[in-house]
Formats: sequence, C-alpha cells, structure tokens
Amino acid sequence: MLQCPRLLLPQMALVEVAHLLGRDAGTQTIGAFLQGLSVSRLVLLEALDKVR
Repeated sequence: MLQCPRLLLPQMALVEVAHLLGRDAGTQTIGAFLQGLSVSRLVLLEALDKVR
C-alpha cells in the first residue's frame, strides 16, 4: 500500500473551509467533511493564543 505524507491543517484554515462549505453546500456537507478528517491525511494544528 502506498504511504501518503500527512498534511498539516491550521485550525484557522479549518474554520475557513467549514465556513465556505456551509455557505456553498450546507451543514450536511460540513458534517461529512469533519467526520472524514479522522481518516484523512490531514493533521489539525491548534491555534496559538499569542503570536510572538
């Protein structure tokens, strides 16, 4: 089986993607996207409270 590298997904990017999906495709699509994250190549990066 081919191993694919993980892709880092910043939390703020996830928020923006969810917003765009909701606007253009509806809440069911957002739910399907979020459920699929656990089996995808995407690794969620948490947002930092402070930027130095």
